[in-house]
Amino acid sequence: MQELHLVRDQLSAEQERASKLEDEVSEIQERLQKMDALEKEFKLLRGEIDSGSNTAAASTNQPPRGGFWRWNG
Repeated sequence: MQELHLVRDQLSAEQERASKLEDEVSEIQERLQKMDALEKEFKLLRGEIDSGSNTAAASTNQPPRGGFWRWNG
């Protein structure tokens, strides 16, 4: 009988441990989903910045309208 109680106690401890691990896995999955969302947002913002830089670089290749270029262009 004592052996049965020992096995039940061990089983109960393992169930508690498994439950904690499942909770931890769930938390980590949530964090990964948030990280994925942040990574997508970062890529979008990086694309906007890069396209804005390309537009600004293209516009600097053209002479400014007015001023010196207006009179001598």
